[in-house]
Amino acid sequence: MNKKLLVFGVGSSLDKDLMKAIEEAVNELNITVDLKTFSDIQSFLSYKISAIPALIVEDEIVVHGRVPSVSELKAYLTTNQEVSN
Repeated sequence: MNKKLLVFGVGSSLDKDLMKAIEEAVNELNITVDLKTFSDIQSFLSYKISAIPALIVEDEIVVHGRVPSVSELKAYLTTNQEVSN
């Protein structure tokens, strides 16, 4: 079953860095994910996003306000536990 990822951002360089890191982690793990991106304020409020970029994995906010390392992302994608925030 694919992991469900929701990415929140407005197109900044940090947002782009997060997307690149996600792509790298997914490729290294050789997995597929269901990825949706959101850039509108209403979505940020709906999902209780307080800082961007932000990443939700399987309905849990795992990162907000920073870009995690690829190794952190790989941990998020292979477990259901939050590694750090």
